[in-house]
Amino acid sequence: MSRALLHPSRIPFIALALASGLLFGAVVPLQRRAPAFGGAGLEDRVLLLPPPAALRVASLGFHGAVADAVWLLTIQYIGGHLSTDRRFPELKRLCYLE
Repeated sequence: MSRALLHPSRIPFIALALASGLLFGAVVPLQRRAPAFGGAGLEDRVLLLPPPAALRVASLGFHGAVADAVWLLTIQYIGGHLSTDRRFPELKRLCYLE
C-alpha cells in the first residue's frame, strides 16, 4: 500500500469501511437464513447466543454495547418465564458470560 493511503487522517475512514464490510458480510447471510428459523422466538435467540469468547471477538471492542444487548435479552428471558412456567434453565448461562 502506498503511504498516502495510510496517512493518519485516513485511518479512521479505512477502519470504518472495514468494520462496515465485516458487519455487512455477517448480517446479510444471517438475514437470508432468518426465514429458515421461522421467526426465531426468545427461547431460540437465547439458545443461539454464541459463547462468551466469540461474543468478545464479534463485539469489535464495543463490549459495553454487547453487554447491554445481552442484558436486555436476559430481562426479556426472565419476563417470559415469569409469566409462564417460572423455570429458568438458561438464566445462569446468560448471567455468567465470562
